[in-house]
Amino acid sequence: MLWQASSLKAVRCCGRMLHNDAVHDPDDGQTVLIRRREVAGRMVASYQGLMTCGSVWSCPRCSAVVAHDRAAEIGAAVRECYRQGGKVYMLTLTMRHKASDRLADLWAALSSGWRSAFGTRAWTGQNARTAERNGKLVHVEARSGDVELFEVAGLTRVVEATYGAPARGGHGWHLHIHALVFCASSLRSGLRFDLPDWISPLEDREWLARNLFASRVHQRWSAGLRKAGYTLPGSVAVDMREVGDGGAEYLGRYLTKATYDAATRTGIEVAAGQVSKVARLQRNRTPFELLADLAESVDACGFGVRTPRHWAVKEAGNGDWAVIDRDTGEVMAVTPPGEWAVWHEWEQASKGRRQIMWSRHRRDPSSAREELWNRLLEVRGATAKQSDEEVAAANLGGEVVGEVPRADWYRVVVWRPELVTGLLETAEAEGRVGVAIVLAEICVLAARGLPPPSENAAA
Repeated sequence: MLWQASSLKAVRCCGRMLHNDAVHDPDDGQTVLIRRREVAGRMVASYQGLMTCGSVWSCPRCSAVVAHDRAAEIGAAVRECYRQGGKVYMLTLTMRHKASDRLADLWAALSSGWRSAFGTRAWTGQNARTAERNGKLVHVEARSGDVELFEVAGLTRVVEATYGAPARGGHGWHLHIHALVFCASSLRSGLRFDLPDWISPLEDREWLARNLFASRVHQRWSAGLRKAGYTLPGSVAVDMREVGDGGAEYLGRYLTKATYDAATRTGIEVAAGQVSKVARLQRNRTPFELLADLAESVDACGFGVRTPRHWAVKEAGNGDWAVIDRDTGEVMAVTPPGEWAVWHEWEQASKGRRQIMWSRHRRDPSSAREELWNRLLEVRGATAKQSDEEVAAANLGGEVVGEVPRADWYRVVVWRPELVTGLLETAEAEGRVGVAIVLAEICVLAARGLPPPSENAAA
């Protein structure tokens, strides 16, 4: 469906175009390989030789592939942090919004709030230095930031989105952040020993520390949102939970599988939220849930736009967009029907943004917490240094059980999506023999003289 309706060229080519064709360097000798390998006791088939877009936001296939590896990376870091005597907390940051807010504006406000919360000296602290003010040199005292007071080794941040259709009582786009806070010991390190007398020594200091940390983050988060022109987020803007046995119970509400250990469940919640998250309210849907609803609508799933060979997209306002032919300069106006306009807003606003961010590697670690953070980054595995595009395009190996010639792929397979999935299902269930039978049928269809796809359609 997205091959016809997406406003992103990479998504329209993903899983459809052969690699060289995607970069306008066709090679008639190219083929599409069908591979099969065993994963967790069952056979899994995949294609090799096709373009992958690597979009974690807009491509269901690439999002699932990338989220699988990113979840494993996060889980490895969580396990190692506890093995080293530290603790991990999940911090959720939300913001108020209304149905008329544009997604791009909400994202800009969210970025402003994050920078204010974790990009200022209140968080990072500052060293003693001499500065010039009003023509005079003044001494600036050293200041400890929250990252040092609470012994925070580093952060991992993921942005998630849901959409509440105004017609269903929703309030449009809603963005929020899930951040994992990795501490070298515990947030309790941020509590002063000379607490007021009215605080009993029997008080739960871990609980106090979490709320103190959340309160300080809330102040800066709110200031960043105000700076971007948004109202105060309210008292529920910051939520703080420890990831552990109790944290796993909290995280489990967002997951469909309870067989993973706590660290892996944490990774899935953070990395795969766009796909698996259960919205707090039934009227709110994740972007891929919205896409699934479009697929079930007879009218919506028939929507498509024929694109030129070289093209670009420009917003035209009110949910409309324009396809520009870069070769001729011709502009074609497009009015997406129904909720396709919502999906296209999602594609354009999320394009080029990073879904998962980690605190940077410490080049010259000067404390135990900084050394711990470098260690946590190292245990994530080889995929952590790869881009989303590289992870999505990785050759997973396995036995070659079939091969589709380039001409047959374009002449027959891509115009019959049931064949795209059917070949893989046959490979998993019947192996080389079953694939050979299906490929023979494809050759028969190709021999009937079906016209090859035009260059415009292939682009």
